Amino acid sequence: MNFAKKKPLAGYKLMVEGGGTFRIQDPEKVEENLRNNLSQFSTLNMMINNLRNIIYQITNLGPMGGYLLPPIDISQLLRDKAAEQG
Repeated sequence: MNFAKKKPLAGYKLMVEGGGTFRIQDPEKVEENLRNNLSQFSTLNMMINNLRNIIYQITNLGPMGGYLLPPIDISQLLRDKAAEQG
């Protein structure tokens, strides 16, 4: 296959990276299951939604309009990551 003759695909190519610091005010007052949910599931969900908004804002003024990142199944993402490590 001759890649030099292949037409490039139209679209956006972006790389975004996010980081956040989250703190539970009184961790002793929050039961362990809820604390784990807040520190793993909820924080990841908030960061992905923040990145989704940033990607949309960056692309919104582009020639193809704003790109809205599709929803991500956070539970499945965490299961997949756990399976990779274990």
